[in-house]
Amino acid sequence: ERLVTGGQAARVLWYLQTLLLIVCVGLPLLFVFVPVSILLTFLGLLLFTAYDFSRARYKSSVPADAVTQTWEQFHASGRLIERQTTARDGVKLRYFLVPPDPEQANGKVALICQPLGNTGFMHWYSTISLLGPGWTVVSWDYRGFYSSEDTRRLRNVSVRNHAEDGMEVLKAALRDGDRSGGPLLGLPSDTSDCGADVVFGHSMGVQVALEFCLLYPDLCGALVLVNGTTGQALQTGLQMTVKIPFLGDFIGFGISWVLRDRPLHYVSSCLQGLRSLALKPKSDAMYRLHRATVGSRTLEKMLGPLYLQNYFDTYLGLLCSTPRNLQSFLRGFQELDAHATDHLLW
Repeated sequence: ERLVTGGQAARVLWYLQTLLLIVCVGLPLLFVFVPVSILLTFLGLLLFTAYDFSRARYKSSVPADAVTQTWEQFHASGRLIERQTTARDGVKLRYFLVPPDPEQANGKVALICQPLGNTGFMHWYSTISLLGPGWTVVSWDYRGFYSSEDTRRLRNVSVRNHAEDGMEVLKAALRDGDRSGGPLLGLPSDTSDCGADVVFGHSMGVQVALEFCLLYPDLCGALVLVNGTTGQALQTGLQMTVKIPFLGDFIGFGISWVLRDRPLHYVSSCLQGLRSLALKPKSDAMYRLHRATVGSRTLEKMLGPLYLQNYFDTYLGLLCSTPRNLQSFLRGFQELDAHATDHLLW
């Protein structure tokens, strides 16, 4: 038992060592590196914003044919199909399929790898719209999240497992066809050799997409990667300009402590508080400023002027809906930090 838990004495010693590390190393870093990092980050944001305004990128009007339906109209149209498939280890996965329009099917397939904790296509509706109605679009809920099942062993929730799930979901979606079970138009009758013409990844999805491409290079035509990393996410997260020593280790320690001692209700309360703050009427001024400066006119047309509030409400609400979702969310950070692909990309 002492070998497994480390024993009370070992835990006290470990806490003392951690406290000493924070006092001797953490505090100097806090007062030196953090202000420099914040200063350089804001400077970089100002330069990018000035560049965007100089190009009038956010002031251009959306072409009339770029938006054919709002998200509500699309969701009510019945084009979105939700199904379930069983992975190689018996885990049931929920996936989403948008079949091509019968009159515009072009045989193109897109696989979407979600950010950590995201579900569905609202987050991706602008991408789906700009691809066009001729595309077949597939995505899924990662194992452990929402309507996908948990694994029997925690070892089977790695980034590699998610990438393998993506391949199985893609095969199942193309094989099972449209809502009536008929073949997807534009694709061959035998879809066993079909892959994705484009694999999209955002945040966590970047690592899943890279792993998918490395595992199945013949099934990946191109990659579109947004706001992610090649691996070890905690070592670069929140450090856009200057790498802060030990920050990733401290974040990892905090996540491990929460998962081990299970004070999940505190984390859930914090996220619920953040959600409530984002939805308060007092926050409207911040959203108006965002829309007037760097807001997306396209997203306003597709998702409505409250698209940021709706996203905060949906994303944080789903994460806090059950302890299971929150545990999977935190474990996801651990897996992202343990995963790396940069050494395989050269």
